[in-house]
Amino acid sequence: MAAILLVSIACIPAVSASPNKDATNTVSAIGTPAVESLKKIGILATVHINQGASKTHTTYVGSNKHHFDPYLIWIPSSGSLRLTITSPTGQVYGPWTDSSDGSVNGMINFDYIPIESAAGLAVGNWVSTIYCISGPVDYSYTVTVT
Repeated sequence: MAAILLVSIACIPAVSASPNKDATNTVSAIGTPAVESLKKIGILATVHINQGASKTHTTYVGSNKHHFDPYLIWIPSSGSLRLTITSPTGQVYGPWTDSSDGSVNGMINFDYIPIESAAGLAVGNWVSTIYCISGPVDYSYTVTVT
C-alpha cells in the first residue's frame, strides 16, 4: 500500500496552474536531508540543485492578471541561488540574488510585488530560471499570480 502511495506521489506534475484563476505554483519534492529543515518552517515541496546547474519552472499566466510574485527559499542558506524570470514576450526580469530583497537570509522574498502591470501581464508561459551559484542546496520556489 505504501509503495502505491509513493508511486502515485512521484507522478504528480512538478508545477501546475489554472490559467483562469489566481494561481499559486509550487515545485514538487525530491527527498534530501534539508527537506526536514524546510518542513519545520512549513515547506513540504523541495528541489535539489548542485553548484553550476540551472532548473527552469514554467507558470502559465492567463488574461486579466496583473501581478507575478515569486518566492524562493533554500537550505543551507550559505548556498547561493540566482532567479531570472522571462515573460512570454521575451522580457527578462532580474536576475535577483539573495541580497536583492534587502537581506541575506537564504531567500528571495520581496516586500512588494516585483513584476506587475496595470495593463495586464503578458498571457502565456512565464519561465523562471534558478541557477545555483554555490551549493548544493535544496530549494522551494512558489509563484503567486493575481
